[in-house]
Amino acid sequence: SLLEAMSSGVAPIVTNVGGNPAIVSDGVDGLLVPSRDPQALASAIIELLVNATKRKTFAEAAAAKVREQFSIENMVRQYVEIYCEHLAKKRRSRHLVQSAAGRS
Repeated sequence: SLLEAMSSGVAPIVTNVGGNPAIVSDGVDGLLVPSRDPQALASAIIELLVNATKRKTFAEAAAAKVREQFSIENMVRQYVEIYCEHLAKKRRSRHLVQSAAGRS
């Protein structure tokens, strides 16, 4: 849902947990706040409510990041790379086993 919000032009405010820091760059395309810190969350919300320029800048940067890094084409390319790496490891492993068996 974070990527969907970002792609729709929302300036994200997220807690600094899980995969959020890998997606949101604090102060660049959104705000990261410490988890379990309601005061920090409230401050971040107020900051973007009163600063329309920053809110718009973050929203535009967030949408651009999703288009550039998380597009369908990019995700498919990354999956293909993962599969190719996995297949290459399997082939190397199989080759090592066959080489070791041939020496016995």
